[in-house]
Amino acid sequence: MYSQENEEASINEIQSTKVTEETSPFDGFEEYLGPESGIIPRILADVFAYLSKQQGQKSVQISYLEIYNNEGFDLLSERLRSKTPRNVKDLSRVFAMTDARNKVHLKNLSLHEVRSMEHSFELLNQGNATRKIAETQLNEASSRSHCIFTIYITTKNPTKAEVTRSKINLVDLAGSERVSKWANVNKILLKETRNINLSLHHLQRVIEALSHKQLGKPPQKSQHVPFRSSLITLVLSDSLGGNSVTRMVATVSNELPNLDESISTCRFAQRVASIKNRIYANHTTDSDFLIARLKQEIEDLRSVKTISLLLRQYLFKKKVK
Repeated sequence: MYSQENEEASINEIQSTKVTEETSPFDGFEEYLGPESGIIPRILADVFAYLSKQQGQKSVQISYLEIYNNEGFDLLSERLRSKTPRNVKDLSRVFAMTDARNKVHLKNLSLHEVRSMEHSFELLNQGNATRKIAETQLNEASSRSHCIFTIYITTKNPTKAEVTRSKINLVDLAGSERVSKWANVNKILLKETRNINLSLHHLQRVIEALSHKQLGKPPQKSQHVPFRSSLITLVLSDSLGGNSVTRMVATVSNELPNLDESISTCRFAQRVASIKNRIYANHTTDSDFLIARLKQEIEDLRSVKTISLLLRQYLFKKKVK
């Protein structure tokens, strides 16, 4: 599942990795794509291709969040530079907080400015290598967590005091699992599976609540949408019910023993498709541009005032004579 959403404020709570090199990250992206490239590399290429044609200042930043056992971890943590991660304890813990406007802020999630297409792929590969996976009886490399790869895009209009901030959330949800199909299971896998299924259950409840409102059905006991039930639903609250365009890719199995899970997934995708959000472009004022323009207006007014004063003095002297 991925969503593109407009963001009206800077994410001050997020630690930022500053880049001092003056390079153009919006060229030479075609060479990184191949026939087996996935969704994230292709979207990165589309973003770079679009920005390469835009005028004015532009920047791309990336973050990579892992939600494991309903706890957030930074897959691009600064702590990884000194050692190879062995478990989630080697990653920075990420906390979700909301402000007075119910906007979600992710504390301790590092934000990395992209220098080039190659740099963006390095960050993606670094995060994928750190992500929690394990072998189960149904999958040799099973995802044991949900991951959100986010691309932040900022553009400045060169002729207007206007800044546009957007972000694209690329979400990889761990698949639901039935432990009853496993012959043997250890405590770690059991806990991971329980948390995965529980978080997906909370996500389904949010989708059902949003779908219920959209279809205009009679009110239930509560019209509240339970975004706070889990970390994944809280982080994706804007993507699901905010100012965003959201697309979901549902994967199912064509094997008969997995028929129940496939039907459940299709029903879930059908509920997601019923949700429609109202979107609008998020434009804010470019403070630097506005300050420069106001300073220029002040200088112009001073010049006019000076000329007016000199003219009055000249006319006064002429009248006296």
